Amino acid sequence: MFQEPTYDQRAKPLHAYLCVFGVRQTTWLAVIVFVGMSMILAGRMLYTAPDDESYIAYFEGKNSILLTNTGPYLLEEPLWLAYASSMGSIVGTETALRITIFLGSFLFLAASGKLARGAWIFIFLAFITDVTLATQMYYNQIRQGFALSVFLVMMAGGLHPFFGAVVASAIHASFLAVIPCIIAAAVIRRSKMRLAAILFAVGLSVFYLNRLMGDIDLGRRSVIYAFEGNLNVFFYALAISQYGLIFFLLKQKHPDDQQEFWFCFSLIFVTLAIGLSLIHEAGGRLMYIANALMAILIGLNLRRTQAKIGAVVWLLLLLMVLLNEGRKDNFGPDSWLGRWVLILT
Repeated sequence: MFQEPTYDQRAKPLHAYLCVFGVRQTTWLAVIVFVGMSMILAGRMLYTAPDDESYIAYFEGKNSILLTNTGPYLLEEPLWLAYASSMGSIVGTETALRITIFLGSFLFLAASGKLARGAWIFIFLAFITDVTLATQMYYNQIRQGFALSVFLVMMAGGLHPFFGAVVASAIHASFLAVIPCIIAAAVIRRSKMRLAAILFAVGLSVFYLNRLMGDIDLGRRSVIYAFEGNLNVFFYALAISQYGLIFFLLKQKHPDDQQEFWFCFSLIFVTLAIGLSLIHEAGGRLMYIANALMAILIGLNLRRTQAKIGAVVWLLLLLMVLLNEGRKDNFGPDSWLGRWVLILT
């Protein structure tokens, strides 16, 4: 069996409900900020994001034919298809899309704030600054963002992350990669030798996957994505430095169970995500989840001086990514700044 991660879930009735969403009686400001940001994202003009038409088709039920594909059932995200077609028929396609964006954004912010033990200001800053969060998973790649929110809410509600990942994988298949990482993190149980062995096994599995990738049925992704990675030297140099420095700063000799689990889980998943992104184009989508996990990990440790340093470094490095991305795109509509302009106007 898995080692059960320890979460702070003891609370009084009304307070318990609020705590699931990262809210205490003294943090109503967080609720206002989260709701406001979620309304801004959900209230944007539609058809400005590249995938808006695709999501409208989901809510119209036009993509339900994907369930007849020969690929593995979970790869076709049956829970998402059921949700989208139901929501679209009940409230209409565009309203369903806006509700999904609002729920996804709010639940991410609230659940992350809870998991990060109230470090909601840092979570909010990371959310709006990180190119993979507000302006990606909650603007364009909405289904993956919604799956991430469901996963985090289930964890914040006290359920084991394994079950959260299984449910989320039926919304977005990228969470199939989360499942083995959760199992591995639970197996480690404060053993440095087990952690080292698992990281080695992850590297080895990526190597063999690279050799077998052409024979693996990925459903419709076999057509959508190329069976190769996109080697961007600057990206990987920055990513390895960024993640490596944060893990170095956050490593503790005597962490509590929750800190230990998140550290191991994040480290294993980041290692897997970087490796898979090198060998397959779809692996780049795992990096979105990796950044979200890192933000929660930093927030979870934010009472420590080293974590405060890590938080500042993380945000500064995110800004470097924004500047590099904007420079290449001349800060056009596909850049972080360009997307915020589209969202706010």
